[in-house]
Amino acid sequence: MNYRSLRTAVAQGTPPTAEILSLDGVIYLVLIDDEPLRKRSRDAHPVQFPSAHAAGRALYQLGLREGVLRHHSPFDEMIGRGDDGPPPAPLRTPLRFSPA
Repeated sequence: MNYRSLRTAVAQGTPPTAEILSLDGVIYLVLIDDEPLRKRSRDAHPVQFPSAHAAGRALYQLGLREGVLRHHSPFDEMIGRGDDGPPPAPLRTPLRFSPA
């Protein structure tokens, strides 16, 4: 999804689901209905943000007021969990976006 499509969806009263995906601790991507957010539809790469707060501010400016921060936990690897069993579920934290 791109910025224009997101603004249109919000204006029509059908705000999509927004997830801020934490990658590597310093890279945050936004998924809108499981699709990466791009500035323009012809952009090859999704928009990257330096923090969850910066991503939330951008989403607020685009008209969204809430979403979810998705963070994969490294703790199973740190405590020596084997490969047997299901992979750990990511941590999902509800967020309210703000302009500042």
